[in-house]
Amino acid sequence: MNPWKMMSLSRRGRDMSKDTIVVLTRDTDYVADHLVRSMEKRNIAVFRFDTFDFPLQLTLDASFKEFSWSGTLSGPQGTVALEDIKSIWYHRPREYRIDDRLPDPYKEFAEGEAIRGFGGILRSIDCFWVSHPDTIRAANYKPLQLKLAHEIGFITPRTIITNDPHALLQFYEECERKMICKAISNGFIAVGGDQYHAVYTSVVTSEIVQYAENVRHTATLFQEIIPKELELRVTVIGNTALTVAIHSQHSERTRVDWRRYYPDLTYSRFSLPPDIETKCLSLVKRLNLNYGCLDLILTPVGDFVFLEINSSGQYRWLEEATNLPFTDTLVDILVAGSIV
Repeated sequence: MNPWKMMSLSRRGRDMSKDTIVVLTRDTDYVADHLVRSMEKRNIAVFRFDTFDFPLQLTLDASFKEFSWSGTLSGPQGTVALEDIKSIWYHRPREYRIDDRLPDPYKEFAEGEAIRGFGGILRSIDCFWVSHPDTIRAANYKPLQLKLAHEIGFITPRTIITNDPHALLQFYEECERKMICKAISNGFIAVGGDQYHAVYTSVVTSEIVQYAENVRHTATLFQEIIPKELELRVTVIGNTALTVAIHSQHSERTRVDWRRYYPDLTYSRFSLPPDIETKCLSLVKRLNLNYGCLDLILTPVGDFVFLEINSSGQYRWLEEATNLPFTDTLVDILVAGSIV
């Protein structure tokens, strides 16, 4: 049985008033499972749901009175008053699920109404977000991330985004034929049901260059190869930066992209130089986020190179490996309703 379902049943009829923390995510999110358990151990009122549950399992009753929205959100897990929500942890919820019995044109209309109605009410709540969905969406543009990181003072890789085969070939030579290709979006291709193909960062070889014409299909990102001593995941939560070194260079399977084979990875705590930590905190603030996971490379000569930031990145596996206080730090800012 899903642990969230068990927790949901135990909260039926419970008074959800007073400084409620909302966890807005899918019910298969094990990071959120641990977050909810931690808050319940501290007797913090928490209400968890997924936008996927609306409107089939969740009921919204909201009224606009005296310049604000008030009302309730109700479902199998209980009821929460909109005005009692202090903070929202927004972590990769799914799209709204509309009744399949509706004909397609009406289903599309109903989905649009849910997005703008239910989604609009959420955005109207006067509360603290980690982080706001519209901010997350804007922050996930990698070209913008690179521009801001460079402005802050990070070293960034030489990069092109192109659908021009000639530009690709020219850049390949400029990089002395040491170049990688990576996804600009989330790096997953849906192939039906819950099945996905992952698009990993890959080295561009002379054989692949023969197919340069294929870049005409879409915008494609290429970067120079950066030598690695360590890969660093810097998780910024409010004003706190928790850094883990990812040891990936001893394995051929993880040398280019450590996500390819987690069993080959090892982890350790890492202390960033103060100026690099300040840059990490500054970038998250420039992107108007309250949470963000930065990927950096530490080169053999000691340079810290910025790659990208994930505004909804996972952290639980790193917490288990290092015992760094990711969850406690996140709970603290959610309970405070502000950056602490």
